Amino acid sequence: MRSPPGAGAGASSLLPLLIPVLIMGGILTGVFTPTEAGMAAVVYILVILLLLTKLGHFKVLPADFARAGIIYNLPRISVAAASAFSQMFARLGGARIVTDWAVGFVGDNPIFIMLTLVVMLMLVGQLIDAIRRSCCSPR
Repeated sequence: MRSPPGAGAGASSLLPLLIPVLIMGGILTGVFTPTEAGMAAVVYILVILLLLTKLGHFKVLPADFARAGIIYNLPRISVAAASAFSQMFARLGGARIVTDWAVGFVGDNPIFIMLTLVVMLMLVGQLIDAIRRSCCSPR
């Protein structure tokens, strides 16, 4: 009797499917905290899955760690830059300058104010998206 199509895929996916069981089971039984559950999942992937399923992946593991570090720290860099900018903006009285300019440019029309904000946020969003694509896209 022949095995049904996809039976091999089901058997090979059994070990990776245990990762959510390990995480949720460990948290819900009180064996470890959510942070420790994440670490347990990483150790499980590195020790069990890579050794049993993909031995060749150890060659690219340092590049994977470097890429993960870059992606993890991108928001931190943005927060640090925003913090420095907000300190400078507050000390130099930037809020008053921007408010005076906005009232002079836009006026008191609420529809025009909203339209100006939408256009400004779209432009900022395009800039942020371009930055994300240039430094985080797979090569």
